[in-house]
Parts: sequence; structure tokens; C-alpha cells
Amino acid sequence: DEVIQLLEGSIAPVQCVGNPGVCQRSHLCAVRDVWDELKQAIDGVLKSITLRDLVERQKNKDQAVEAMHYN
Repeated sequence: DEVIQLLEGSIAPVQCVGNPGVCQRSHLCAVRDVWDELKQAIDGVLKSITLRDLVERQKNKDQAVEAMHYN
């Protein structure tokens, strides 16, 4: 997930998940709990993706675009 965070910045879906101090009620908010669960799921996916995976995905996309230009 470090690679994505470096490229994209914070991946928190709402500000209070990344920084609970922005809202006095964040510890009382059921909706924030849902957003936090979503962030944890996103983090799990991102942790499974390596820089090598991203490079390979980009190569595949570049090759597909190149093939479209020759057809």
C-alpha cells in the first residue's frame, strides 16, 4: 500500500477515518465505523499489490493500446 499512497496520497474514503481529530463525534459515529471498515478492506487489497504487479499491469495495458493501433 506504500506505493499507492506515494502515488495517490491518502486513501482514506473520508477525512475523519484518516484523522479522527477533525470531528469531535468521530468516536460516536456509526457511519465512520463503516468507512473505517471500508478503509481496512482497501488497505488489505493494496497490501497484496507489489510494485512489480503494478509494472506488469501497466505493461499489459500499454501492449493492448499498441495492439489496437496496429489493427
